[in-house]
Amino acid sequence: MNKKLPALRNDKEAEKLLAEDLSKYIRAESLVPFGSNLGPSKGR
Repeated sequence: MNKKLPALRNDKEAEKLLAEDLSKYIRAESLVPFGSNLGPSKGR
């Protein structure tokens, strides 16, 4: 089971979180692929 991400109150807390191992928060089984379109939108 994944741990919930802690609430981050400022940039320093976010930097500290990103500097550590995030595997306790993110598991490969919970990731889902998604499509993205980086080109110009059509019909506008």
